[in-house]
Amino acid sequence: MVIKFSGLIRHFWINKLLELGGCRKMKFNIGAVRKKTTMNLVIYGAQATALGAYEAIQKLHPVRKILCFLVTERGNNGEFLAGLPILELEDFSSSLSRKDKENTQILIATPENVMEAIEERLEAYGLSCHVRLTSRRWAELMSYHYICDTEFMPLSAFPIKRRVPYARVGDINSGWCCLV
Repeated sequence: MVIKFSGLIRHFWINKLLELGGCRKMKFNIGAVRKKTTMNLVIYGAQATALGAYEAIQKLHPVRKILCFLVTERGNNGEFLAGLPILELEDFSSSLSRKDKENTQILIATPENVMEAIEERLEAYGLSCHVRLTSRRWAELMSYHYICDTEFMPLSAFPIKRRVPYARVGDINSGWCCLV
């Protein structure tokens, strides 16, 4: 069984992920919704979470333009990730005008324990439109990403016929197995 999402559902989910809640200066109205979908997107982070988010967003909403990956300091990161440049926050911020900063949405794709500090730093540089990719949002994004894929399907995409108990001889681990 293959479940296909229409372009409308993909578009809706990406907009759900990048909700206006992270963009404090924008009011909720039709104009703001249109503006949000045309805003430039930057992914803060340059490790596995950021790369996974980039690939999922490109698959779910390929018309959404992602400018670059953003980091506080380059450190051990290379110059490019998935063909996009990895830029330091200070250099990126200084290259933008005030209007460009207002038109840039930042998806914070880092470990959750550093997200608050990153938000404070972004605010200090005048970048006030940002959204956290929390573990819950990450799970939803990956779920939709894999549901739209025909190669790897998540278990939630298959109907559960019945649950049966299982136990192996000599194994202290026992539990439930879902037959699909």
